[in-house]
Amino acid sequence: MTVLRWFLSGVCHQIAAHSFVVHEEALPLCARCFGTYLGALIGLLTWRLGRRSKATALPPVSVIVVLAVFIALWALDGFNSFLTLIPGVPYLYAPHNTLRLVTGMLNGLALATLIHPLFNFVAWREPDPRPATPSLRSLAAPLAIVAFLAAVAHSEMSATLQALALLGVAGLLMTLTLVNTTGVLVLLRREEQADTWSDLWLPLVLGLLFTLMEISSLALFRAWIATRGLGVGVLPGVAEMRTALFDISVPSLAFRALSCRAIPCHASSPTTPRNPSTATNRAQHTMPLPSPPTQSIRS
Repeated sequence: MTVLRWFLSGVCHQIAAHSFVVHEEALPLCARCFGTYLGALIGLLTWRLGRRSKATALPPVSVIVVLAVFIALWALDGFNSFLTLIPGVPYLYAPHNTLRLVTGMLNGLALATLIHPLFNFVAWREPDPRPATPSLRSLAAPLAIVAFLAAVAHSEMSATLQALALLGVAGLLMTLTLVNTTGVLVLLRREEQADTWSDLWLPLVLGLLFTLMEISSLALFRAWIATRGLGVGVLPGVAEMRTALFDISVPSLAFRALSCRAIPCHASSPTTPRNPSTATNRAQHTMPLPSPPTQSIRS
């Protein structure tokens, strides 16, 4: 647990009062970060195991509004909890770890709904053009899982909390690995070339390695801050800033990538079609431009 706590210290402030406790020891992720990555795992597995595992379209407006509300609730609860750390500053309500967990899971579910089509858009040769969440009804299953896990965590049974903590770490690794794999595919110019998961083994391994390097680097950075005598009070801000930047960057990248279906803006050549046979057909039906007439010069 000590090694895991150090490893995750760069992605979470790890304030004991904001964390669930097992055998008088706080979990290595606070309740909010724990919930965020657990919710992301729920969303990614739900969409991946569903009938539209390769869906690339954005959800309808009604679903996007609900997801935005999820993220807003996460931000509001986080801001209210932050106010309690400042002496003499009023806050809206008394924070609770179960509430941190629930708003975190809702936030993670919203992020997974954006990460899933972004990865599919970049990875697959023949993706599904439909959205993975076509209606509000499609959110019923993951929300039911969120409610069940929140009730299990609220019981604060040691064995269940330890199991859920491992699932939260798995959600962290899966989420960042998919995001990094998407970047690897773009850097290696291997977008839209995979037909099966076996075609993605190298980008996935590189994405996982980048994830482990990022998390370790953040942990080393936090340890360096502590050795410089900047104080523990700075560390929660660093971790929260990193989480906030992740929440902002993922939706913006997803919107840009998915909007490329309407406006050609793909990272590869804009004139390269998805299907190579399209280029052959276009070449066969393209008429050559007439050359300009030449005028004879009288000597």
